[in-house]
Amino acid sequence: MANVAFVINSLQMGGGEKLVVDIINNWKDEDKIYLILLSGGKMLLPQISNKRTIVKIIDSNYNLKNILALTKYFKENDIKYGFSHLERANKISLISAKLSKVKIFPVVHSTNIYPKGGMKEYIAKILYKFCSLKIVAISESVKSYLTEVLELPPEKVIVIRNGIDFSRINPEYSDGHIKDQKNFFTLGRFVDAKGYDILIKALNNPDVLKHNWHLKMIGDGKLYSHISRLIKINNLEDRITLLGSKTEPFQYISSADIAIMPSRREGLPISLIEILSQGIPVISSNIESLSSMVKDGQNGFHFEKDNVPDLTQKILKMLKLSPEELAVFAISARESASTFGIENTLDKYYQLLRQ
Repeated sequence: MANVAFVINSLQMGGGEKLVVDIINNWKDEDKIYLILLSGGKMLLPQISNKRTIVKIIDSNYNLKNILALTKYFKENDIKYGFSHLERANKISLISAKLSKVKIFPVVHSTNIYPKGGMKEYIAKILYKFCSLKIVAISESVKSYLTEVLELPPEKVIVIRNGIDFSRINPEYSDGHIKDQKNFFTLGRFVDAKGYDILIKALNNPDVLKHNWHLKMIGDGKLYSHISRLIKINNLEDRITLLGSKTEPFQYISSADIAIMPSRREGLPISLIEILSQGIPVISSNIESLSSMVKDGQNGFHFEKDNVPDLTQKILKMLKLSPEELAVFAISARESASTFGIENTLDKYYQLLRQ
């Protein structure tokens, strides 16, 4: 038996946060689990079902205070090893682990995290290079970012793909389906990386507007008001509904026909795996982390990143699919997600701890 820590900034809605919940709920029985949050956000905390989990909320905006508190907590609870997720938690955990002699494995979820050549990028390079034993990248594109941009040794970075606990997804939800209407949706934070501004522009096209469709956007974030204004400027209020953040998004997903992911950058989105597992085809940008799962013409379509006319054309292609053609895409979508069970992710985590 070992005391294992999972450190993350918060448990607000997000892919990294959902991954942590799924990992903790399925972690091996003999270990004692410590979930440490570095802020007060705890939307997903009620979804932690593993009764062996001890939750600690440090909740400070001051990094130095977090480092000292986390170091003390590691020592007091005899933490043997752990995993940190997302950048703020990674940096704080690496310093605390060094001070308390705990084996921490930071998990990096994204690319192009820091301004090129800036102080934050320099600090990340130092911490990842000298304070970590191994670094987990959730996709090959994230590994390339770590080795090429942050200049980390390739042997220091191991790729462990995200997985999900399929049992937590309830496919029986439904909020109704309007006949002859195509239902689009997005799922994710309202930030520049998601490219929702591109989507609004692509939808405001005369050829697209001839068709009967509706878009639901699930999520929240710093660009929420900006996207809301774009919808009004483009006169799409009757076509697009902003639903905000939802702890149970599948009741909205289950009645959808098509997901749209116009991202400028991603790691390996948990939301993409969830969406495909429900048999929902995806229109995505052609960035590597999405195109590796979205197979053009099979379970969705690709468009060139940031290319509004190309996205418009792919939306039109989806709108013109017959119900029978869409059903074939749906079967392919479900099959493409079948290898992303949380069990595969956990096996790789356990292998890393045995090294």
